[in-house]
Formats: sequence, structure tokens, C-alpha cells
Amino acid sequence: MSPAIWPGDLLTFEPIRIEQVKRGDVVLFRAEGPSSSESGGQRLTAHRVVDLDSSCLVTRGDALEACDPPVQASALLGRLVAVKPNHWRRFRGRVSLVVRRLRPAALRGPSIGSAHG
Repeated sequence: MSPAIWPGDLLTFEPIRIEQVKRGDVVLFRAEGPSSSESGGQRLTAHRVVDLDSSCLVTRGDALEACDPPVQASALLGRLVAVKPNHWRRFRGRVSLVVRRLRPAALRGPSIGSAHG
């Protein structure tokens, strides 16, 4: 769901009925996923609503081109009402990117034949 939501962000959802959902809402729903004994073959997904009717929703992740399979009313869990960004995780990622870019230059040392006065 980046750039609106990043891994590590804290999301708050409110319960909602399918009749209350609007195009553009980010909703939480149960989707078919890798089978496991704990989840019963389902996983939680938060994606944006791109189309809807009275019985199902069509959703898509913001960074994805393809839509998800239709979401039935029984799979709908809630609507996103708040995002608390995890700034440390985002900041740490940017710092490591800068360090990786600088490290090769730092390892080269001074260039041979340069005049230093």
C-alpha cells in the first residue's frame, strides 16, 4: 500500500458494513492465502476500494496494477481510520541507502597525483 502505508506503520480500523463503504476507502478483509493450520488458508489484507456494489467490493493495492478478486461482504472486517507512521523504520532505511552510496567513495581514498598544496 505504499506510499500511503509502509511496513511497520500502525493501522487502526473500525468495523463497517458493506453498505457504508465508499470508493477510495482502505478496507481490511480476509483473503485466500497460503494454507496454514492457524489461519485456515486465509490472510488479512488492507487494500483500497476501486469499485463496489451491494454485495461485493473490488480492491487493489496502491502500488499494484491488477485488482484483487471480488471481496464478499462476509470477508469485510473494517475501514482504515488512522495510520501511525513508523518514522524510525523509514528513517533508518534512508540512512542505510545514503551510507551505501557513500561507502564506495570513502573506500577509494585520495586520488593519486592530486595536488594538496
